[in-house]
Amino acid sequence: MSSQSLIFWIRHPASILLIIVLVILLVIMSEQSRQATTAQPLAAIAPTTMAPAALQPPAKLALPGGRAPATGGELPKIVSRLNASTGNPEAMKQAGTPGRLQAPDLGSLLGRLEDKVKADPGNINNRLLLAQTYNELGLGDKALAEVRAALEQAPDHSRAQLVLASILSTRQNVAGLEEAKTLLSGLQSRDDIKQYLVSMYLGDTFIRLGKHKEALTNWKQALDSMPVTDNRRARLQKRIAELSAKGSDAG
Repeated sequence: MSSQSLIFWIRHPASILLIIVLVILLVIMSEQSRQATTAQPLAAIAPTTMAPAALQPPAKLALPGGRAPATGGELPKIVSRLNASTGNPEAMKQAGTPGRLQAPDLGSLLGRLEDKVKADPGNINNRLLLAQTYNELGLGDKALAEVRAALEQAPDHSRAQLVLASILSTRQNVAGLEEAKTLLSGLQSRDDIKQYLVSMYLGDTFIRLGKHKEALTNWKQALDSMPVTDNRRARLQKRIAELSAKGSDAG
């Protein structure tokens, strides 16, 4: 075919249309080939790009009546003890898994613990556990009633004194705060009580009494010996930083 004939053929409308169709077909085939090549690796990668369940943000803890738990970091430990006290292994397993504890579980366990205390009112540990649970659920008056009932049975029970002081240290009541300070001062010489808890609750007491210097001193002492795994540590560090900053500003 001569060059003139080739040029004439290329310029012919039918030839141009044929060339366009061929180009489109080549593009389509190339795209299909590329997708077929990448489909398998993407399928293999997809599952690993999802965050494992353990790394998902924990669900917000729901409590009976829709109440939010009181701050203080006691709830995880309380739930664990609550489950152990009621002999519910499955609930204990769930309580140790962030986001798995649901309101019906806690409500049911709380009811069982109340029944256990009624059946065996002389069991101090169950009474104290019930008092702490009430306090975390915002039922402060019921919490105080339980812990005072425990102390009537065992006035020198150091843990009962600590629980009472911890509850009183969160209330805006001067008489109660003074009682908490007296209780905690007496527990500073007890080797059967974690002293960082005594210092932390003393700090809580002093801050509500308006004695910021004493609060800061006790909070720092608590932080020095508080385990790094304690979930109250970050909150305590923040409070120390805020109170220190106020002191600097005042100076």
